[in-house]
Amino acid sequence: MKGQFEVISTEEDQYNTTLYESSLTLTFSIDGVPSTLSSTLYNYGITSRQKQRQFQHFAAPFPRFFLFESAGGILEDGCGTEYFLRPGQRYIITSGHPFFITYLPGSLYYHAHFGVQDWTGQQLFRHAPLLLEFPSPDDEMILRHVWKSRYAGGVLAILAQIQVEYLHRDWKEFHSEYELYSKFQVLFPLLKTIPPAQLRVEALAEAMNMARAAFSRSFSSTLGITPKEFLRQYYLSRAGELLCHSGASIAKIAHMLGHNDTHNFFHVFKRITGMTPAEYRRTRRKTN
Repeated sequence: MKGQFEVISTEEDQYNTTLYESSLTLTFSIDGVPSTLSSTLYNYGITSRQKQRQFQHFAAPFPRFFLFESAGGILEDGCGTEYFLRPGQRYIITSGHPFFITYLPGSLYYHAHFGVQDWTGQQLFRHAPLLLEFPSPDDEMILRHVWKSRYAGGVLAILAQIQVEYLHRDWKEFHSEYELYSKFQVLFPLLKTIPPAQLRVEALAEAMNMARAAFSRSFSSTLGITPKEFLRQYYLSRAGELLCHSGASIAKIAHMLGHNDTHNFFHVFKRITGMTPAEYRRTRRKTN
């Protein structure tokens, strides 16, 4: 919807959301190909809007889940294309896209903010458009009960089901990509053992028992992205999630990312994003 969009805080919600940080790792196979999804739940809740409300959202580093019980909403991308969010349907708004959303009068919806990475350490929905739509769940009453009972593990299980549905739906694309990444599968455990700020191309090359130059050529020609850019994207994804949904201080987040001090975090993050960590956190938290 075109026009001015009012930014209001979550404190105006009738039902306050509660921050959680719960995680789930799911291992499964599709067509005999093993895969792993690691999900983190940051926030979920139930919100009722008696009046029409409009929000502007900056591009966040995490996807959002929505299911409307009544009324619905209108989503608009940055190019003016509108999507009606119908009651009963499950929606994922993927990360990295700015958007406007209008909640219609009388809307009641179930929502969640979460992160999900595949076995390569990358975001699952990285190739997806702004909006993904899934049919109504077989038993919507279970979803309502899980949200109302504030059972974080149940919310993650429901989100995991949607993630697997998405993989099944677009499996051809993922299968071909996974075959390429499998050539470098020894690298991805490093993403879980070395903090993002301390990951270096040299360490990846050493793990592959290759010279840096040869490794970079092989990685770039196979995956279409340089190792340096891959590590930069991974760093930004993790830093953004921590800044948006971690209650930790900037200094603590700097330590979690592997920086020697806050000053170093400040300069690295601003050089990449054009914003300080505090500015990034403030602008994202305004509308998320």
